[in-house]
Amino acid sequence: MFPFLGSGIGLILGLGWCLVVFIAIWQWWAGAQGVTLVLTSFRMDATPGAVTPLEITGRVSGVVGWLLNLAKAVAPVELRLTQHDATLRWASLSGVSQQYAPLANVTSTECGYRRSFVAFLVTLLFGLGTVMVLVSGGGPNSDLFMLNLVPAAIACAIYYFSKRVHITLNVPASPRMSLSFKPSVVERVNIDVPEAIRAVELVNSLVLANRANGFAIAARPAAA
Repeated sequence: MFPFLGSGIGLILGLGWCLVVFIAIWQWWAGAQGVTLVLTSFRMDATPGAVTPLEITGRVSGVVGWLLNLAKAVAPVELRLTQHDATLRWASLSGVSQQYAPLANVTSTECGYRRSFVAFLVTLLFGLGTVMVLVSGGGPNSDLFMLNLVPAAIACAIYYFSKRVHITLNVPASPRMSLSFKPSVVERVNIDVPEAIRAVELVNSLVLANRANGFAIAARPAAA
C-alpha cells in the first residue's frame, strides 16, 4: 500500500512529518502562553514586617534568552512585593516596562499550572494509530508502525515538558500582573505548584492586611 516507505524518500517523509508535528505543537503552545520565563531566583519571606516578602526573578526561556542573560544584555524579569505594593519589571531587547499596583487594589489572585492539550491529543491520535497497526497485523518493524510511534513519542515528550506554573495578580482597569515560568535546569531553581500556592497565600494575606488597614484609615475621623 505504501511501497515508498522502505526507501530513502520514505525516511525523509517520515522525519519531515515528525518535524511538522513538533513545530505545530510547539508554536501553538508558545503562542497560547506568551513568553515563558525560566526562574533564576525565587525568594519568599513570611516573617511579619519583612521588607520584601516575595521576589521572583527570571529570564526568557531558550538558548537565546540564556545567552542574553549571561551577557547581561537585558535586565531580568522581576515580580517584587513589599508590604504595601507589587511591582512587575519586564525587559527585552525592544525596551523596558514596569507595572506598579498597591496591594490594596488587588481584587483576586490566581495560581496553577498548564500543559499543552494539543500535544496530549496528538499523543492520543498517533498512539491509537500505533495500536491499530499492531492489531491489523503490522509488525513493530514496519514503516507504518514507526510513522505512528515516533510522532506519538515526540508529542508525549512535549506534553510532559510543557508544564508551566503561573502566578497572577488581578488589578482593576490595568493589565494583569502575571508570570508564567518553568523549572530551570541551568540555574537549578525548581519551583512547582506547592511553592507557588504558598507564594499566592502570602500575597493574599498581604492584600487582606492592606485592605483592612485602608478601611481603618478611611473610617478614621479627620483631626480637628
